[in-house]
Amino acid sequence: VVVCLVGWVFVALAIYFMKLSVPFQIFTDVAMGVNFYCSLKYKLHVNDFRTDRLANSDLVQTTQELLKYKRFNQNYLKYVAIPFVVVFVSWYSYDILVQTGATTLRDYIIIIVPLLVGACVGGIFGYTKFYHPAVRQADDMLRQIEELQAL
Repeated sequence: VVVCLVGWVFVALAIYFMKLSVPFQIFTDVAMGVNFYCSLKYKLHVNDFRTDRLANSDLVQTTQELLKYKRFNQNYLKYVAIPFVVVFVSWYSYDILVQTGATTLRDYIIIIVPLLVGACVGGIFGYTKFYHPAVRQADDMLRQIEELQAL
């Protein structure tokens, strides 16, 4: 959560000092606010799994909590994270191209290729380090619950 807030401040200051368009600044602030809310909610879900409350509840409630957690992760990716990255990178590229007055193909490549590489590396890192392990853990817990219910 703290990392998200620090990132939000850093991005807001960078956009301000780069003198990018005001609508882009507003979009970034709103999107980072939504992202902060989602990361806070994610942190509460993770803390919920680490407490004894979920372990001491019945299997039906535990299953519902795990399914809610998985649904939240999937919806976050579909409706918040991926669209934000696509819109942000596109709009940022456009603003930088307009600001620098890029006219040649070489100028476009110099600006856009690093953004795309960064987006791909960040996406792969986020998927392998955060999303996939969380979903796998939830799937394992659901499988164990199903095995217990079958007994």
